[in-house]
Amino acid sequence: MLTSKEFYIFKIWYITILISPIFYIVWIVIDQRDFDISILIQLYILCVTFGALFSTPVTLILYFLNKTISRKTKPFYKNLYLSIYIIFGVFITFYLIFNQSVDNNITLILLPLTYSIVMVFSLLYYKSKYQNL
Repeated sequence: MLTSKEFYIFKIWYITILISPIFYIVWIVIDQRDFDISILIQLYILCVTFGALFSTPVTLILYFLNKTISRKTKPFYKNLYLSIYIIFGVFITFYLIFNQSVDNNITLILLPLTYSIVMVFSLLYYKSKYQNL
């Protein structure tokens, strides 16, 4: 059973896979202006499902990285290291999975950017509650 301190990273992951698709869908609505709400709901469910699946390796590595960073490391540096890993991990994952199948390059940048931003903000939001991990 995970303690609340160990659950910290998985809470960040959970928030990320639920909130990030919303930003992507908002971008689609703004960009296309012609949309069907049922298609957007299906897209949200698809993004959450594949987001959970594809982000699992990055999240597991983040979990172990979080555990291995020394408790003597200042919270600012710990969050900086984790944030850098999140950004690189998410972009590399998106690039490896979607590089050949994405028609426009803005999607290859926008999708991982939304996931990275939400994940980093979640990390910073929850840090105050779990300051002494």
